[in-house]
Amino acid sequence: MTAKLASDELQRRLVKALRLAGDTHSISDIQNDVATGKLQCFSEGDSFVLTEIVHEPRQKYLNVFLAVGEMSVVNLIPKIEAFAQEAGCAWVQALGRPGWKSVLPKYGWEPTHVLFVHRIGQDNG
Repeated sequence: MTAKLASDELQRRLVKALRLAGDTHSISDIQNDVATGKLQCFSEGDSFVLTEIVHEPRQKYLNVFLAVGEMSVVNLIPKIEAFAQEAGCAWVQALGRPGWKSVLPKYGWEPTHVLFVHRIGQDNG
């Protein structure tokens, strides 16, 4: 992860992706979470995907936390799915931009939900 983040272009794209995802983490937060194993990093070429194992009372699943890069991100799907299976996860899920709806079904993924967000403190008109 650290070597991948050495690229100025990847850092710029990561900052943009973090902002689009709600600005919940900084680059140093991501680096710390990968170093401690809280997040997993899968990379190929100019792309990387960050995942996290989510433990619920009756199931655990692998959540795709963030994807950065070009369409080569889809080349990481087999590695991510294999990791999820080895970790005993029941499924892998990803929240993404609407454009992924036309890409991911080709790899066996299906859309199951629509996310609605209400930002607190912003004009609702």
